[in-house]
Amino acid sequence: TGTAAAFAITDAPVDFAAIDAEPVRLVFLLVGTEAAKSEHIRILSRISRLVSRRPLRKTLMQAETPEDVLGAFAEAEQALAR
Repeated sequence: TGTAAAFAITDAPVDFAAIDAEPVRLVFLLVGTEAAKSEHIRILSRISRLVSRRPLRKTLMQAETPEDVLGAFAEAEQALAR
């Protein structure tokens, strides 16, 4: 694909002046080429839909390895498909 992704959990909450005024702990970074704009938007939309569910956020906060993160997203995808 033309998009790379990174994920991080901050040590302390960060105030990003979000609409809900909640501080942020889970950070996602998507980087892609100009040609991959539509893919970038599609991935961002999917991440947003999945992370809007509390169980995934809770699992991500407890993730210790990249495999934990990927597994959490795979589980969330399966739950959404049901």
